[in-house]
Amino acid sequence: MHVQLPTLFDSEQTLPDVVFGYASATSQGGTSIFNAEPHHFADVSHFHALPDALTAARGALASHGFTIHAASTLGFAISGAPEAWEALTGGKMVTKERLMHTVQDARISWAWVQSMPMLQGLRASW
Repeated sequence: MHVQLPTLFDSEQTLPDVVFGYASATSQGGTSIFNAEPHHFADVSHFHALPDALTAARGALASHGFTIHAASTLGFAISGAPEAWEALTGGKMVTKERLMHTVQDARISWAWVQSMPMLQGLRASW
């Protein structure tokens, strides 16, 4: 008899003090790189944000208490407290675990933090 364990479940791990992620500013093409289809990558310039959108997004992220580690015309690599992520996304930060199979059928559990409801991508819409 083969027992099937759940592959995705809530984790009992506490949220970390700081969560790292990426926020894309509103792009000039109107499509976030997070929501792109493969055919969108033929010309990536439409993912680039205009300077005003980047400035507005930077200000909004800073006002939520995020630290910006890197920036490009696509968006920002950021970190912040779980509360900042919840304020930005309107979701609730939770920890999840996924059962993974590795070499020689070893099973490991991989934990991560996500905002619920699960977002397709974070976009700064300022």
